[in-house]
Amino acid sequence: MSRRRVVVVVSDPRAVPELPAEMLVSADTYLEGGEALCDRRITLVNLCSSYRYRTKGYYVSLLADARGQTVVPGVETIEGLADAYGLFRALREAGVPTVDVREMRARRRALPAAIAPEEDDGPGRVAPLLRVERKGGLSYRPATDAEVAETLAFFGSSDDPRFRAASLAVYREWPAPVLRIRWLLEEGEWKVTQVAPVPLRQLDPGARAVLGEALRNERLVLRRGASVPSEGRRASIAVLVDEGNPFSPSTPETIDRLERVASRMNVYLHRIGLDELDRLGEYDALFIRALTGVSTPAFQFALRAEALDMPVVDDSQSIIRCSNKVFLEELLRREGIPTPHTVVLTSRTAPEALEELGFPFVLKLPDGSFSAAVHRVSSPEEYRERAAEMFRRSPLLIAQEYLPTEFDWRVAVLDGQLLFAARYHMARGHWQIRSAEKGTERYGRVEAVPRDQAPAEVVETALRAARLIGDGLYGVDLKETPAGPVVIEINDNPNLDIGYEDAADGSAIYEDLVRFFLRRLEEGGEREPEPAPEAEAAPLRAPIRARKGGAPRSHYRPFEVAGVELEYAVVDRDLNVAHRVEEAFRVLAGRGCSDVDLGAVGFSNEIADHVFEVKTQTPTRSLAEAEELLVEGVRRFAAV
Repeated sequence: MSRRRVVVVVSDPRAVPELPAEMLVSADTYLEGGEALCDRRITLVNLCSSYRYRTKGYYVSLLADARGQTVVPGVETIEGLADAYGLFRALREAGVPTVDVREMRARRRALPAAIAPEEDDGPGRVAPLLRVERKGGLSYRPATDAEVAETLAFFGSSDDPRFRAASLAVYREWPAPVLRIRWLLEEGEWKVTQVAPVPLRQLDPGARAVLGEALRNERLVLRRGASVPSEGRRASIAVLVDEGNPFSPSTPETIDRLERVASRMNVYLHRIGLDELDRLGEYDALFIRALTGVSTPAFQFALRAEALDMPVVDDSQSIIRCSNKVFLEELLRREGIPTPHTVVLTSRTAPEALEELGFPFVLKLPDGSFSAAVHRVSSPEEYRERAAEMFRRSPLLIAQEYLPTEFDWRVAVLDGQLLFAARYHMARGHWQIRSAEKGTERYGRVEAVPRDQAPAEVVETALRAARLIGDGLYGVDLKETPAGPVVIEINDNPNLDIGYEDAADGSAIYEDLVRFFLRRLEEGGEREPEPAPEAEAAPLRAPIRARKGGAPRSHYRPFEVAGVELEYAVVDRDLNVAHRVEEAFRVLAGRGCSDVDLGAVGFSNEIADHVFEVKTQTPTRSLAEAEELLVEGVRRFAAV
C-alpha cells in the first residue's frame, strides 16, 4: 500500500522560510487542483492565514474533504472552534477539565465591587477568576501568575510536561495544527479556559521553527483526530441548576462531586441554567437540581424532557403530586399510610373539627415549602388570626396533629429503593428544623445514618409512601412515635449536599443516581410498576406510549379496531381565538415542527395557528381506549 504524503498549504510559501519547503503549496495552487493535488492519499495541513467562511483557507479545507483527503483542520473543526459552547462541551465529554467562557463571565459579574477584574486581553479571553469557599458562600478572586498558564500545542504536542496529556486530548477533539490553550489552576487541577487556533502570522520565528520540526515528524502529523475509545461515552446528563439561589437542593460543590463520580462511570454531566431550555434536546437525560413547583421554570424543563422522551428526575407528575399537601393527605390516608391526625380546612369548617386535634396543632398552606407558611397554633384566637391571613392565599388549609420530636427522619427514595437516610434535628430552641426569626435563619444539625443502619420500620414506611408517587427521587419526612413511624410529607427534589446527606454513604449515593439514569437509557430499565389503586385517576402528563402487544397488524376485520382524529380550536377564557399551536408544538417536540409524535397519540397543525388535530397513531381495540388516549393527549397539550 502506498504511503500517505503530507502537503502543507499556506497563503504565501515565501513568507515562511522556517517550514519545510518541499511540503509547501500555495492556497491558489491547491484550489486550482490538478491530478497530483487531488490524490486521496494526501494528508493536508491547512496553515492559511484565515479560516473564516469564504476565505481561501476555508475553501482549502472544504475541497480537501470533497477530494477524500485527510485534512487538519477540517471544516467541522473550523466551525466548532468558533462556538465556545460546543467546544467546551466536547472537551468535557472527552474528560478534559474545563472552566468555560460563560462561567468565567458569570464569575466576573459575581466579584465584589471593591475588586476590579482584569480586562480581557485578547479575543475569547476572559479574566481568570478562582472560586473561593467562605462561610457566607462562594466568592471569587483574581488568579495569581502561578495559577495561570498558556501553552502552544503543535499537533497536540506540548513541551510543558504538566499539559502533555490534556493537550493531546484537546487536539483529538479539535485537531488544528497549532492551538493556543489557556489554563487555570483551581482545586488542585489545571482546567482549560480557552482554546483557539493560531495563524502563522501570530507565531514568532522560534515557534515557526518548532512547527517546522513537527511537520517533518510524519507520525506526529498523522495521529490526528480522536482515538477510538475502548468504551464509548455511555450517556450525557443535563443537570438543571439555578446559580446563586441559596435554596437550591444541591450546592455547586455537590454537583462537582456528582460530575466526578459520573466521569469515572463514563457518563458525561453538564450543568445547564434556567434560560437554556432550547439546549435540553442535546442531552440524553435531565436531573433537576433547581426549585420545583408547577409555576417554576423547572416544571417546564420536566415537561420538555417528557415530550422528548428523556428520563427526568423529577418528572412533572411527581412535581404536581408532591407540591400539594391536600393531595398528599388524601392519597396517604386512602392507602393506609400512617400519618399524624390531619384535617383539611375551609373557611366554613366547624370549630368541632379543630377540637379533634386539640391545641397546639400545626397549620399549613397546601403548597408551602422549606418550613415556610407552617405555624404552630396554640389557641382558638391564634387560629382565627393565622387562618384569616392564610385563607386569603388558599381556599384550603391543612391542620395537623402536633408531634414534638428531637428530630425528623428524612428518607430519600430513588426508583423504589433507599438512597440515603438522615436525622434532621430541630433548630436550637425551635420546634422545626428551620427557624427564621428577626431576619436570621437557623437550621438544625443533619446527621446522616448508614443505609444498613437505618430503622427498618422507618425505611419500609417511607418506601410504601414514595411508591404511591412514582419511581423518581423523593424525600419522605417521618417522625417516630410510640405507635410507630408516621409520614409528615413527601417531597420531590429532596436536598442532597456534600458533607450532609452523603456523609454516611459517600460516593455510593452518587453512583446509584448515575445507575438510575443508565438503567433508563440502556435497558429501558423502569422497574415493574405497582398495580394502580382502583380509585386512582390515570397519571397526569406521563409520557404517552404505544400499547403493548407486539408489532401492529396491517389488516383487520370490520369494526375490529378504531382510530379517531379530532380537531380543536384554541381559545382564551373569553372564547377569543388564541394563536398558540405553533408555540405549544415547539415545547412538546423541542423544536419547530408541524407534527408531534408522542407514541400512541400525535398532533398535527392545521391551516390556522389556533387549530390543531389530535389523533390516535395506532389502531385501538375500542372507542373507549381511543378516548382514553385522546384525553391524555389533550391534557398534555393543555399542560404546555
